[in-house]
Amino acid sequence: TTTAPKASTTVMAAPSTTTTSVAAEIPFVDLTQQVTDYLATTDLPALGAAIVTIDGELAGIGVAGERRLGSGISVEQGDVWSLGSNAKAITAFAAGMMVDAGLISWDTTIEESFPELSGSMLDVYRTATLEDLLGHGAGIVNTTIPGLDGTPIGGSVTPSTQREQAVEWALAQQPAVTPGTHHYSNLGYVTAAVMLERASGTPLEEWVIANIAAPLGATTFGYGPHVEAGASDQPVPHHKPAGGEWTVREAHENTPFRRPSGGAFASLQDWGLIVAEMMKAARGTSELVTPETGQTLLTPITRVQSGYDYAMGWGLTNPGGWPGGVGWYHAGSNNANLAVVWVHPQADFAILVVTNGADADGEARQAVDALAHALRATWQQASG
Repeated sequence: TTTAPKASTTVMAAPSTTTTSVAAEIPFVDLTQQVTDYLATTDLPALGAAIVTIDGELAGIGVAGERRLGSGISVEQGDVWSLGSNAKAITAFAAGMMVDAGLISWDTTIEESFPELSGSMLDVYRTATLEDLLGHGAGIVNTTIPGLDGTPIGGSVTPSTQREQAVEWALAQQPAVTPGTHHYSNLGYVTAAVMLERASGTPLEEWVIANIAAPLGATTFGYGPHVEAGASDQPVPHHKPAGGEWTVREAHENTPFRRPSGGAFASLQDWGLIVAEMMKAARGTSELVTPETGQTLLTPITRVQSGYDYAMGWGLTNPGGWPGGVGWYHAGSNNANLAVVWVHPQADFAILVVTNGADADGEARQAVDALAHALRATWQQASG
């Protein structure tokens, strides 16, 4: 989601931490006690957090709680977590790689990519570009699709065939806002994903795993449900309705066609490897994208609100108290998991926080945002 985090969020004082050295200039901070103490102030099933540097070094990690509430089975540091809409930055990064490879361009239009829909798409979308879609500036609605959302895959029905149907439907709907105005749209990212699939000739999930996750060694990265129904070998999704209690959502994910916009998963360490590569891209040192593309990915496209812009898969804002000013932020949830990431590009580190619960009252979101802010203080103290 792109709701701006509250800079004034109250945070817990950082407890004392054990610090050792994993490299001459990079301290390692054991976050276990801090995460455990913070979890005790919530009713969340579990929490996990990590600090990663631009070199992909895991500078801190800690997890606490249960994979399945009431099971007594503890989460572990190598567990896999749902990333939700943090998949958007990965889809945008894939687009950048394809632009560099000459498979597509930032100004490729929807009409150019979907000539067979020329008779059914609304005129307002014809000139919208890949860049517009990745910056939530095309005006495409953000809603469920009757008869498609909730439909399982199997046989000839794949996430890619579902996406083709979703795009045809979305481009026939009246825009939610005037194009050029920010409107957060999962269907906009689905549309971009199909453009990339047509350009590469490969399902986007497969392309990302082969061309981003594999080269970076992010072996736990994938798409879809991250834990099977009835299993407790990974953090199990939980949901709490307004004023209600936590219930398990077995093998939960949003409809498969939405995976490029919000259906990825990874361990904290492997997610950190991908985020670190994005930091390198912004510095012009990525081995996966050119320096020009690295800058393009972080160039503001739409204004969310005063002091908060949206680039390609990242919100750009100054949370206050960060040397160097603007940071990158994103949150992701499939209504039964939640993940947030803060990147401080000037100081070359990022903070990742995850939980296997999401609630209708927004308490989980407030908790992970507050913990992320507390961890920033922890890292700044540890790193000097």
